[in-house]
Amino acid sequence: MFAKSKLTFPSPMAILSVMAVINAAILIGTVHRLFSAEPAVLYSNLDKDIPLELPIGPISTVEMTFQESARFTLSDNDSKPNWETLFTNQFGLGFTHLPPYYFRTIAGAYHSLHCVYSLQEDFDKPDHAHNPSHHAIHCLMYMRQIFQCYADGTLEEGDFMTRNLTLDRIGDTRQCRDWSKVAAWTDQNFKEWSDYNGVVWD
Repeated sequence: MFAKSKLTFPSPMAILSVMAVINAAILIGTVHRLFSAEPAVLYSNLDKDIPLELPIGPISTVEMTFQESARFTLSDNDSKPNWETLFTNQFGLGFTHLPPYYFRTIAGAYHSLHCVYSLQEDFDKPDHAHNPSHHAIHCLMYMRQIFQCYADGTLEEGDFMTRNLTLDRIGDTRQCRDWSKVAAWTDQNFKEWSDYNGVVWD
């Protein structure tokens, strides 16, 4: 007859030690994934191989109080220069050119501002209701989709439809992305593109 072999099992302490090592490895891996910087995605900036947003990096938030303004009215020649500041206060009207070949792009914010400017110009025409420009129609479609795309869920107090906007001119204070950082980066980018093309600005 053959002798029966005895089955041996690891001790409870050994099992606990192995489980502790496995849990520690899982914890270390999880922490590493959560806090390690993601590898930078490189773009050629050729054809459609471009980033989804301006390559500025993180943009801090600032408070902005919305308000009605007498500086931006229609059919008022004194307001014309103010409307023009929507995009002419930046070099290049908001266009950007990403190296190495500096193909032209534009951030959605600048496209939107251009549309606001174009719409006020159209509204200023006597026959705008019956003969809107094709650009105005494009801008209405573009901005409708921009608003739906961002789906801004910020809650605003009261009923804006019942406000007397002549007297009640101050709106809500909101958390906004810092526009000055976007404008500064866009300005610098346009200057770099100008240097690349030998354009001199006075």
